Amino acid sequence: MNISLLSIAVRFEGSIVTSPLMVLANLYILAWNYDRLKYILPFKEFPNYGIVEKPIKYSNKFPFVFFIGVIFTAMLTVSIAQFGYEVVPRNSVSDCKKQFINTKNEAAGFKFCDCIHNNGKPLDDCLEEFEKAKK
Repeated sequence: MNISLLSIAVRFEGSIVTSPLMVLANLYILAWNYDRLKYILPFKEFPNYGIVEKPIKYSNKFPFVFFIGVIFTAMLTVSIAQFGYEVVPRNSVSDCKKQFINTKNEAAGFKFCDCIHNNGKPLDDCLEEFEKAKK
């Protein structure tokens, strides 16, 4: 969870898609094994929800709803990573400047890249300067 939040906070494109999906996969595994894990949780009574108990007989029906949910979540995560941020600092100055070439914010974008990579200012300060230069 920490890596996922850090990736989103600093807009690190290397794991902005994979880390939230790994968190969701881990939550699924924990929910799947809740019947085994509930005994180490600090609860005195264990409510019977009916959805966390293993069935006596398993169904052979393919879990379409689950896989549609997985595909939807993956697509949502990718789309947020792709279109959720107007500006991303990238990993180098040249990569950062490539996102602004031939756009209406080219000059403001180049200032943003210099602010992040050459001046070493915090992301919030550089984003604020970008918004001012954009207007």
